[in-house]
Amino acid sequence: MTTDPAPDDLIDVLVADHRMLLALLDRAAAADPGPQRSDLAVRAANAVRRHCVAEETLLHPVLRRCLEDGDRCAQADAEEHEQLEALVTELLAVGTGSPDAEQVLHRLAVSTRFHIEGVETRRLPALRRRLTVTELHELARAVQETIDPRDDRRGPTAVLG
Repeated sequence: MTTDPAPDDLIDVLVADHRMLLALLDRAAAADPGPQRSDLAVRAANAVRRHCVAEETLLHPVLRRCLEDGDRCAQADAEEHEQLEALVTELLAVGTGSPDAEQVLHRLAVSTRFHIEGVETRRLPALRRRLTVTELHELARAVQETIDPRDDRRGPTAVLG
């Protein structure tokens, strides 16, 4: 009898998505203005939005429940998400394939890196200490359904591209 390997846990899934987000943002910022940058920028904008929705709907309630300062943590993260959304909106306003998009994409990548660093260095280690393996696996499945990386051109908060 064979057993399936254990599914990734919440921290593994979020960290993998963080790496995908940063790689996509870097590729978009490095692309020449035009259709390729436009496509990559739309994909990056959708991925950032979808990731923020996943954190707000699935991670923030867990932070509030499990961490002593969980309300403050979730609020700070939500404020960072608002800043990321403002940058996505600005990117769409300048045009994802335009020459001006490079600077906005760079700012979006820097802000996303800052947010990710806080989540990975403070939030996720604290949750790993407080949640059971079963809870981490169940949360991973829920997050994976929300941030499916194979579907980066559409979704509940998708940008038309």
